[in-house]
Amino acid sequence: MQPIEIALFGAVVALAAGLIGYLLWPFTRARRAATNKRWKGASPARPMVPAANAPAPSLAGVAAAAGSGGMMGKICPHCSRRYDSDATFCGRDGASLVSVN
Repeated sequence: MQPIEIALFGAVVALAAGLIGYLLWPFTRARRAATNKRWKGASPARPMVPAANAPAPSLAGVAAAAGSGGMMGKICPHCSRRYDSDATFCGRDGASLVSVN
């Protein structure tokens, strides 16, 4: 087989694959839209739960520090990170911060 024949065969295969994809595109688009509609109101497949060995966040140390004249500010209820009082959201997980009083 000559190199030109191999090149032409590759071009014909590529054009055939493109034509098949173009013809099947409306069907896959409709199927994807139906799937998205069906799952739009559903809950996530796996709920986000903490790992079994992860320690639970505790606010006991924060309350003790605030009561003893410690720095006032805000804390993330999810990861227990401290922030200044002008911060609004946690930089790690995006949760709304809670004021420490």
